[in-house]
Amino acid sequence: MKSRIKILSDDLISKIAAGEVVERPASVIKELVENSIDAGATRIKVIVVNGGKTLMQVIDNGSGMTEDELLLALERHATSKINSYEDLVGVMTLGFRGEALPSIASVSRFELSSSVKDAETGTKITVAGGSIRSVAPTEAIPGTSVTIKNLFYATPARRKFLKSPQVEYRHILEAVKRFALGRPEIAFEFYNGEKKVFQTKKSDLLERIGETFNRSYIPNLKEVTGSGRALKLTGYVGDPKLIRKSRGEQYLYLNGRYISDRRMSSAVYKGYGDLVSRGEFPFFVINLSADPRSVDVNVHPSKMEAKFKNEWDVYETIKTTVHDTVHIGSEGMADSFKPMLEGQAAEIEESRTHHSSKIIQFKPSRTIPPAAELSDMTSLSVADIVEKEKGFSPAVETYKSAFPELQSEPGQPEGLVWQVHNKYIISQVKSGLSIIDQHVAHERILYEKALSSLESGGGYSQQLLFPQKIELSPEDYSVLLEILAFMNKIGFEITEFGERTILVQAVPADIKAGSEGRVLAEIIDNFRETSGKEVPAHKALAASFACKAAVKAGEKLTQEEMISLIERLFMTEYPYYCPHGRPVIINLTIEELDKRFERK
Repeated sequence: MKSRIKILSDDLISKIAAGEVVERPASVIKELVENSIDAGATRIKVIVVNGGKTLMQVIDNGSGMTEDELLLALERHATSKINSYEDLVGVMTLGFRGEALPSIASVSRFELSSSVKDAETGTKITVAGGSIRSVAPTEAIPGTSVTIKNLFYATPARRKFLKSPQVEYRHILEAVKRFALGRPEIAFEFYNGEKKVFQTKKSDLLERIGETFNRSYIPNLKEVTGSGRALKLTGYVGDPKLIRKSRGEQYLYLNGRYISDRRMSSAVYKGYGDLVSRGEFPFFVINLSADPRSVDVNVHPSKMEAKFKNEWDVYETIKTTVHDTVHIGSEGMADSFKPMLEGQAAEIEESRTHHSSKIIQFKPSRTIPPAAELSDMTSLSVADIVEKEKGFSPAVETYKSAFPELQSEPGQPEGLVWQVHNKYIISQVKSGLSIIDQHVAHERILYEKALSSLESGGGYSQQLLFPQKIELSPEDYSVLLEILAFMNKIGFEITEFGERTILVQAVPADIKAGSEGRVLAEIIDNFRETSGKEVPAHKALAASFACKAAVKAGEKLTQEEMISLIERLFMTEYPYYCPHGRPVIINLTIEELDKRFERK
């Protein structure tokens, strides 16, 4: 009987190994930069084109390799990092498996150039699909350069699973940022095509955070230091001004290696306690130093997971240290929360004065001029709004039948609406009571308005008296460029203004002046979370804008503002649900109320 068990070919083994090591272009960059760091590089340059699909290049000034070493480096399981099991147990280098280079070379067009210090010439090796095509002398530049072209060209089935160039680029950007933050003693350059994304010099961690994100982060950081029985902890945590609504600015390192550990990240969140609400994510860059024999970093091919020998001790050390930094002492960050909360209260109070312009802002022209020309629109009737607000399908009859008490009639008092806890609007209706969530009601209004603007080509804007210059992190800047055309359609006027900086000249009429930076950051966060989830990009952006520009729970509204909000809600096509599917209105009938009070 012919045996069904066979020995795999070397070529197939390499491609299987590549599947474990090379998930996407960012995986390649990770492996190559790790090799550069292990080679003692003090300068590393990364270049990508078309999200890494067309080209990736990593150049370093590390120790370099001879021709014989280059040839060996392309063999599977060849490594300079370990020689024995004892070396593996105590490994401190980032790479050690010896699979990265041959795995990458097996699924790409691959060039490897290197030379050692004081050598007269270097060596360049060209590989295609895992087969060496040429070995030739090259210029002696100390260090190593690795160039990958047409990733997965030899495995087209895998190439088709790659995302868009923008998405793949952002994954690469995140990978490079992780190294830049984890190794502030190394200078990094990162280019997207010919455009420089960021360049850092040799520095300390605080300076590196400012270089990698932007310098406005620095005043909002607090140094964190602590130690446990088998652990030392250093780094920085952010104050409430750096809290975001999406993950992405949380960096945890173990002996210089970035790790993704849900339990240890949870320890940081627990350290913040009730200062961070559910769905909020604080900024932190934390380095854990431990005896390498007490951890195992070889539990996954990507080496981004770790197993701790004393996991509970590590968890408690992180939580306690972060808690003490954030809460305790006159020098601690707890004091910084007080002015923050006072500032929020002042902002909410200010919104009461200006909120009529936030909720009802209708002008027949495309652009609304600065505040000097803004008028009080609170006296608009339903008919006035229908006439002025074009592009909607008003449900005026539905509105009239649902809220007859809001119609002005002789002898009837106006304002039969009440606000409860600055969150819900209650009104008596024919059948009983209607309760409206003010935030999701305004969200539905803004969503349909934004969607109409995106589909018709223009929304209402208000010019800023003083254009705002805003510096963004590289990742936020990348997302904004992707949605910039959409943003301008819904009423923003945003232009590029140098490296990672934008100029905001106008905002949609529903956004309060002075909140441009916060609203933009929240829209970017929300879009990043919702895009690509079977929702068209323009609808994801409209929902993001509506959610972040809508009146918030906790903001007090006047009678006129509440009535205006209800009027506008019932001019929308779908007034009963927000863009995310949450109910806007809950009706309680007389029968339901009687039943609750046990009336017969």
